[in-house]
Amino acid sequence: WWKKYFQDVAGENVDSYLTYSRQLEMVKREYRILYEEGVQMRKKEQPGVTYLGVEKWLRDNRNRVFGPRKVEIFRRFISGTVLDEGYYFR
Repeated sequence: WWKKYFQDVAGENVDSYLTYSRQLEMVKREYRILYEEGVQMRKKEQPGVTYLGVEKWLRDNRNRVFGPRKVEIFRRFISGTVLDEGYYFR
């Protein structure tokens, strides 16, 4: 079964998938870095504020923190982030 199922997979498809996976990981990494920078930016602007509400602040200031172009990239390729339209704030 295993050999039959994967017999028709072309090498180009495997290469394309691996390239896509690597690029997706780079996008996720960039999101995490900018998210942390946004958290630090909020702490600097509002010292003494607790972590509660940081996601709402990030969403309200998303263009400042992430930039408009990257906001669209992150929305397209990463689900479940503060940038999603229907995201529920904790």
